[in-house]
Amino acid sequence: MSRTALLRLSNVCLPAPLLVGCTWAFAVLVTVAVPDASAEETQRIGLLEAVRHTLQHNPNVKLSQFDVEASRGALQQESGSFDTVSAVSGEVSREYTILTSVEREQAGIDDYDTDGTTLSAGLSRYLRTGQTVSVEASVSRLADDISYPTTPNAGAVQFALLQPLLKGRGRDAAAANESQAEKQLAASRYDLQRSIAEQIAATVAAYWDYHASQRVLETLKQSEQRAERRLEDTKALVASGEIPQTDIEQSAADLAARAARRVKAEAAVFAARQALGIAIGIPNDSFSTLGETTNSFPTLETKDLPSKAQIASFLATCFSQRSDLHAAELRAEAAQIVLAATKNNELPQLDLTIGAGYSALDEGSPLGRLRTALSEDSSGPNLLASLTYSFPVENNTAQGLRVQAEALLAQRKILVEELQRQIRSDVATAFATIEGNFFSYQQSQAAVRAFERSLENETTKQRMGLSSILLVQQVEDQLTSAILDNIQAARDYAVAIISLRLASELLPVAEEPHYQLSLNDLITLPPTLAQQQ
Repeated sequence: MSRTALLRLSNVCLPAPLLVGCTWAFAVLVTVAVPDASAEETQRIGLLEAVRHTLQHNPNVKLSQFDVEASRGALQQESGSFDTVSAVSGEVSREYTILTSVEREQAGIDDYDTDGTTLSAGLSRYLRTGQTVSVEASVSRLADDISYPTTPNAGAVQFALLQPLLKGRGRDAAAANESQAEKQLAASRYDLQRSIAEQIAATVAAYWDYHASQRVLETLKQSEQRAERRLEDTKALVASGEIPQTDIEQSAADLAARAARRVKAEAAVFAARQALGIAIGIPNDSFSTLGETTNSFPTLETKDLPSKAQIASFLATCFSQRSDLHAAELRAEAAQIVLAATKNNELPQLDLTIGAGYSALDEGSPLGRLRTALSEDSSGPNLLASLTYSFPVENNTAQGLRVQAEALLAQRKILVEELQRQIRSDVATAFATIEGNFFSYQQSQAAVRAFERSLENETTKQRMGLSSILLVQQVEDQLTSAILDNIQAARDYAVAIISLRLASELLPVAEEPHYQLSLNDLITLPPTLAQQQ
């Protein structure tokens, strides 16, 4: 059922006895279905308080916050590709060699063992420009009585640089994943801002629905009270013989119909309270503690309406604040980065490796010789240069990735364009709604005043026998409808204001815990639209 339908409760045209019976049955059903909030202590709630509850407890805001954390983790993961990698290894071995008969005669032994020790340590780093640099130092020691009687301790230091010449060359190729992860992190932050703005708008709309339902209930209670007074007056007039007995039945039926509308409005208040509780994120068992609203609908004055020139200027600049548009643009940029990397990935692999180093040797059996093996009796430099070429003949993997990247980029661009169109439409619709409901409010307010006078006149005439109870009830219905129209217009105007601020995202809210929001940010037009006095 629409909100308008909830606020506009139509009359029920049934015979009086049947209508009275249906009314009481309906009241019993609603009383059973709707928990009694009066059993618990309720607290009045203000609009700004409701929004602050939303920022602290709404699960959608928290989900968006975790999305930011996940994106931050993804960026950290991609940055790990450029971490310095250290490697240390050690090996100890003993190998037995059996000599031939000739070797036995010459050496005087049947076999011998060779003890080997190797230690190495190195560092390597993949650079964001595509090169890989590394340095490694190693020492090795061999000792036996035949081949290595002097126990040589050999050392070597090697520096190397691998430079991609085609595939993998440059930052666009090497750091593409990290760059696109940075864009995704920035986009997720904008997503969080948009989520906050959307939840604020949803809470404000739910608050005004709750406030409107309370106003409707109050209006219908007043209508029911007037019907009660009319029934008592009718009974008195019938007793004095001034009007017929049938007017009592008509008044009783009218009272029953208005009681039914009031009971239905109480159910609507319960539903609106539930919706507000969901929006602000409080536990379900706390919904019943939400009491009356403390803020009234925003005031409406002709000077508040922006001019056509201001609206046109606002439409031209409304993109600058939309965080979801910024997020979409960043994701398009990320797709462009990925596409550039996939195009580079289609190139052949041609790598140049150059290296330089030196060797050293220190002989002797003491273990301390391992330490001096890198500095004693050194020679060099040792030089190395090599080219490595590879290329898959069909290259289907790289081409398939490029096709996917092109399609993703095209999608992202379409999403940006479509979002721009949607923003313009949302802002224009919000302006039209504001203007329409402003004049609807004025007209319904004038109608309320006119029907109040008309009801008073018809009631006086009916007491004098110059009018019928049916005419009084008809004017009463017209007055009630005018009041409900007035409430609906005020509610729609208030929601249109927050819809405009959401469409243009003029809600000055920072990230947790430094939320910055005032009541005027929720109930007034953006300052850039203020009329010049």
